[in-house]
Amino acid sequence: MIARYLAVFSLLLMASPGMAAVQASLDRPDIYQGESFTLTITSDTSQGSMPNLSLLEKDFHVLGTGSSRQFQVINGAATARTSWNIELQAKRTGQFLIPSLRVGQELTNPIQVTVSEPPEASSVDDGQHIFIELEVESGDKPIYLQQQVLYTVRLIFDQPILEGSLSDPAPENALVEQLGKNERGKTQRNGRPFTVIERRYAIFPEKSGQLIIPPLRFQGSLVSNTQRKRSQRNIDPMMRRFFGGDPFASMQDQGRPVTVQSKQTSLDVLPRPASFSSRHWLPAADLELVDSWAEQPPEFKVGEPVTRTLSIHAKGLLATLLPKLEITDVDGVSIYPEQPETETRTDGTWVYGIRKQNMSYMPTKAGQLILPELQLNWWDTTAGVERTAILPKWTVDVLPGKGLPEVPVVQADASNQTGEQADAAAVEVNKSGDAIEEVSWAKQIKKYWRWLLVVLMMLVLVIFWLRRKKRVEFGVTHKETFGAQDKTKAHIETQRELKLRLQKACSENDASSAAEILLAMAAIALPEKPPKTLPALANILESGGEEVNNLDRFLYATSEAEWNGEGFYEYFQEGLVFKASRKKGHEALAPLYPT
Repeated sequence: MIARYLAVFSLLLMASPGMAAVQASLDRPDIYQGESFTLTITSDTSQGSMPNLSLLEKDFHVLGTGSSRQFQVINGAATARTSWNIELQAKRTGQFLIPSLRVGQELTNPIQVTVSEPPEASSVDDGQHIFIELEVESGDKPIYLQQQVLYTVRLIFDQPILEGSLSDPAPENALVEQLGKNERGKTQRNGRPFTVIERRYAIFPEKSGQLIIPPLRFQGSLVSNTQRKRSQRNIDPMMRRFFGGDPFASMQDQGRPVTVQSKQTSLDVLPRPASFSSRHWLPAADLELVDSWAEQPPEFKVGEPVTRTLSIHAKGLLATLLPKLEITDVDGVSIYPEQPETETRTDGTWVYGIRKQNMSYMPTKAGQLILPELQLNWWDTTAGVERTAILPKWTVDVLPGKGLPEVPVVQADASNQTGEQADAAAVEVNKSGDAIEEVSWAKQIKKYWRWLLVVLMMLVLVIFWLRRKKRVEFGVTHKETFGAQDKTKAHIETQRELKLRLQKACSENDASSAAEILLAMAAIALPEKPPKTLPALANILESGGEEVNNLDRFLYATSEAEWNGEGFYEYFQEGLVFKASRKKGHEALAPLYPT
């Protein structure tokens, strides 16, 4: 009987998914007919042979296989992982399901792959050895202002490239972000085999209307026919392996120069829909609000701070475009927000914007506390409708804080006591008086300590604001390219980012942000001696100086009138133009989007 239970227990252990979990993935799910792609199978075990690939032969050609193993020791526990890479090519077009493959006692997850005909622009002449192919993916749906547009560039060639560089897309009135690294693979065009290097970009239109993406250009050199013939001559295999080919080829032939150019791309960009109800325009493929309290609700006590983290996660939207969540004041609690954190990530196809906001809630009285729900309206670019992300309201019970015990007061009646009793009573009265005085001071401190805390926090915020006003930092991520990057690209990308922020601040009538952005733009244009104040900036501007002075007067005015930034942006949408006296040694800021 015991042996039977042991056998059943062993079978359960073998079937446990945690013993050797396996997973299958593709480098890309959508491919063209003739292209190769990679199926990767990983197993959390150091043992096991190559999975049986016979089920794949019905729809795919198996071009090659490879494997690798990784070992790690964490906290004394050893872990191992085995990976198999299978290079496949579809036999025909259509939608296919890569079935579950058995690895030991486990099965991989099925994966769907779509194989389509190459676009018409991919046709190539018989004598053409290198060309550029472009693809714009918007799901055959309208493209809106500030929406992500996936722009794919493929450099396709059938002769080895000795050297070269491929330009990046540079449309006017748009932000461009490269997604991930270059991907290399095999493909076919008109029945001919080619090598393909693919790049993906995210383009964010900043202006409605027609968006023109200029042609892309590749300049480099290919291995010439003479060099190819020489490389095929009889060379000792050991020398060919050591030198990677003909050891004398580089001295005999420097390659054939080549320049190719793509076609121009034109996109129709729609403006913000008039029916959109929020003042913050947020076009995204998906958006959600995340509350740290949802996983672990805190306990509330009077006078004890509770930290809350609210996050906005947007798919297809830059983090710089995500707004600040509007937190309303609630009776019975003081709210102290911290500086937000923003981050933009990518998975190679989409941009993901993340904005995190930490804040402290300080309950001021015991009882029931109701925190209202939070809403954020956004535009679903996939469905073409307005949606609302909601965090539900919270109803919590606030417990009393830790108080001080009361001290009884001892009174002495000297008329009915002896001398020693009177002296003892006097001592008790003295002690009680001291205790009463201590309790009184404790009550005073308990009564006003919140105000002292508020004053202290305000001083910290003022110091932080003054330090932040003196220094503005901006960064640009440099992307991988075929050749050397232009050193001015970081400057152009920074100005584009500032121009987008200035446009957003003016549209929201945010005078303080507009002033900060203008000074940051001037600091980049005049790094050696930047203007520190708005009047100083107005004095050196060729145009728009009066508007800058008006903005400065508004910031220091005592009235509660609202600043109108609608016409302000028109003076600076092409950048800052300085007077001739400042151009000496510093050229005026170039247009934000040079051709």
